[in-house]
Amino acid sequence: MIKKIYLLFYYFALFLVAIGIASLFVFSQKHLLNTFADKYLKESGVKYSHIEWSLFNGIIVHDLKYEEAISIKRVQVHYNLLYLFRATPKISKIEADAFTLDVSKLAPSDENQTQTSLIAFAVSNLELKHTKLILKDETYLFDVKAKEFSFDEKIDVGSVTMELNSTYVNAIIEGTIKSNKFDGNASVEVKESLTIKDAKIEFSYSVNTNYYQSTLHATLEEEPLKFPAQTLSAELFGDESGMGANIKTDLFDLNISSKDYEIYEATLYPKLEDAFYKPYPMKLFLPIKMRYENISKNQKLTLDANLLHATLTQKEKRIKGYGTLASAQFTLSTQENNSKVLLHTKVLSIKKLLAQLHLRAQEESMVHDGEAEIDSTFDFAENFSMKNDFHMPWYTITLDDKKSYLLKDIFLSSTYSNDNFVIESYKANYLEQKFYSDKPSTIFTDENKNIVIKEFWLYDNLLATGFIDTTKREVNIALKSDKFSYYNKDINISAKADLHASMDALGKQKIEGTVTLLDGVVSYEPRDDFTVRDRDIIVIQEMKKARNSNLSMRININAFKPITYKTKEITLHFSPDMSISQEPNAPLKLLGMVTIHDGEITNSDKSFVFDKSEIYFTAKEPIDPQLNLNLHYYTADDMDIEIFITNRLSSPVVIFSSKPAMSQNDIISYILFGEPASALFESSDGDTKISASSLLLGTGLKQMFSQSAGIKIDTLNILTNKEGTLGYEIGSRYNKDIRILYRNDTASSVVVQYSLSKSLRVDVDVVQTGQGINIIYVKDF
Repeated sequence: MIKKIYLLFYYFALFLVAIGIASLFVFSQKHLLNTFADKYLKESGVKYSHIEWSLFNGIIVHDLKYEEAISIKRVQVHYNLLYLFRATPKISKIEADAFTLDVSKLAPSDENQTQTSLIAFAVSNLELKHTKLILKDETYLFDVKAKEFSFDEKIDVGSVTMELNSTYVNAIIEGTIKSNKFDGNASVEVKESLTIKDAKIEFSYSVNTNYYQSTLHATLEEEPLKFPAQTLSAELFGDESGMGANIKTDLFDLNISSKDYEIYEATLYPKLEDAFYKPYPMKLFLPIKMRYENISKNQKLTLDANLLHATLTQKEKRIKGYGTLASAQFTLSTQENNSKVLLHTKVLSIKKLLAQLHLRAQEESMVHDGEAEIDSTFDFAENFSMKNDFHMPWYTITLDDKKSYLLKDIFLSSTYSNDNFVIESYKANYLEQKFYSDKPSTIFTDENKNIVIKEFWLYDNLLATGFIDTTKREVNIALKSDKFSYYNKDINISAKADLHASMDALGKQKIEGTVTLLDGVVSYEPRDDFTVRDRDIIVIQEMKKARNSNLSMRININAFKPITYKTKEITLHFSPDMSISQEPNAPLKLLGMVTIHDGEITNSDKSFVFDKSEIYFTAKEPIDPQLNLNLHYYTADDMDIEIFITNRLSSPVVIFSSKPAMSQNDIISYILFGEPASALFESSDGDTKISASSLLLGTGLKQMFSQSAGIKIDTLNILTNKEGTLGYEIGSRYNKDIRILYRNDTASSVVVQYSLSKSLRVDVDVVQTGQGINIIYVKDF
């Protein structure tokens, strides 16, 4: 390329010398100008539209072309006629406007031509304006000013200045050339990325052998974008047959070589001792080797970095590729002149991928797994933009051997442009509960690189706003809605929310605000509770150390109007007025009350109607609310039986009364059979009446208890005492040797019966005042 440009000026020099020799004849023979132009320019491959000439001022050539690779809109040559007759002809000034050089159209150098003896010449001033260099479909614009240019076997330039502008790079290069060796400084700015300052460049080139060698030493500035490397040094060398390059920075060394300018091989050596690599598992990607092929306009790039393999091919201006990152697979293609890149990624197991990359959760017991597919579109046409469609058929988080969470059918669509990240829509299912939003949510970064949540939508009507201070590592988010809806199979409510969440640099979290229930229905039924509540029973199990919690929370919950609670057996209307609070490393607390306005409970074809009742929460641990429940049972003959349930949930006290007043025996009989116990059997024997009624009462209680509790009762006895009141004894066999009885007579007691043999049994009797052991011998007669 350098030789071609030199030959162009060489032919100009011959032409000017010929003009000088023939200048004496020019006044009489003006057609000699075209004669010399044809001989020294056109016959050498230099074409032009027309030439203007002044004997003492110089010549102007319009629309000059050389070998289809070089074109100049206008070139003006100033000369002193006497200087053209020196041993080394000297041109005063050459000005070229709109100089264009297309490297791809340069014809190969003629090897015989390199042996041609070239005349020496000099140029005092050389100025190239609006110069355009076309290289690999990239256009570079620059201006060149040079002084005291001379050639005599070797090139010498007293001073040269070049201002370079391209799509990605701006540069100013200043220096001198002595004996084909350039020595100078450069300032390079990579647009929107980094700046190269204090660059020291040395360049040498042999016109005869086409061998070139260049070195660069520079400092990389951190602004406007922080670049981890601070220094750069490079060595470039080669000739027409091949080239080599060695690039060194603080972070890596890169060696590049080519034997034919068609196949390039490179090896990257990261300097792992640098702190920059500590967060990354770089050892998993070594060695890093690259190969680039450019044969017959087909290009291919391959990357081999242990766990990372990638292949890119370009044919007919379209790029396609494929590769793997550990067990993850991806394919790549381009559209619209390679300005748009489509990337499809598939991960069959997140757990396997994380293990291959040696990535672990902060909690060792926590395990993530799932399957994912991501379709990404990167658009480089004008401003960079990106679109992602993310899908996970399933995703699990396992905290320990007992706690695991499964999310299904996760979809997320997002876009990125102009520093704005927009979640267009998302949805996910957890325990048949759907989380979704079809409203765009916008997130962007401000001038301080903080993350601003302009709007993030939950359920299309619950709005989250706030910011994340990336420098101070602080989070502030507000969650507001005048009315949002939440529903699943157990809950369908609408509510108003005003919440605020924050986290400081130490990880301390705080949530506070108010939630007002506007309307809705709750149908949640607690799962079977196998918790042992008897204080005399001690459960021994392995206890794991509780995780430290930095959460501080206080949320007030109230209701605009009563909320409906409805199950198969219960329908009631209630209003909460309470607060949920928690301090760091402390259990959750409930303070306030739930008012039951009205309602009904049905059980075993019986209906119990609520009067206004309350449940009080006292912020104590464990959560054990105080009950104040008022219910009515109305008999067929207009008896009003009132049932009062007081004390705490863990040990409720049930009180019966009636209008008109009845005995406890008759009240229970009314509830079970719809008539008093005295009317069940008419007999003169009072004991028989009591025994019969007690038998029926026991049968009714057993049936109702079995239907309600779902526990198989094999023993239920109705007990009578001398005061005439009733008690009961309920029992169930645990296994063939152990039976457990609960007796409520004059006092409550628990009896554990253990059969040692067919005739010998041990009873352990536990009452409120103490305990005892009875050994019973049983004999059949």
